[in-house]
Amino acid sequence: VRYIREKYPSIPYTAAAQDLITLMYGIATHSVADQIWHDLGVVGHSHQGWIQSMADLEFFGVYGNAHTTSDVGGEFMLAHAYDLTFLDNIWYFPIFDILEIYYS
Repeated sequence: VRYIREKYPSIPYTAAAQDLITLMYGIATHSVADQIWHDLGVVGHSHQGWIQSMADLEFFGVYGNAHTTSDVGGEFMLAHAYDLTFLDNIWYFPIFDILEIYYS
């Protein structure tokens, strides 16, 4: 956030700033979702994440087997339940901004 405020101080934001902000929101929301999906044990291993629960109930406790099935199944269900045509096949990654953040 500090980097964005220093490098892109004016609002409305430039296209480059918007791309970086979008990436940061994506990282943050994916991290939160993964805590629930994978039971990442942020506060300790709770055995309450989707994959861990699925492993315990359907895969004799084998997390890896449940992980493969749940990821593929999750993608299938999203594609079936929602119109995902808004997703772009070409990804943009603000590499120069990321490098500046990493080296600062």
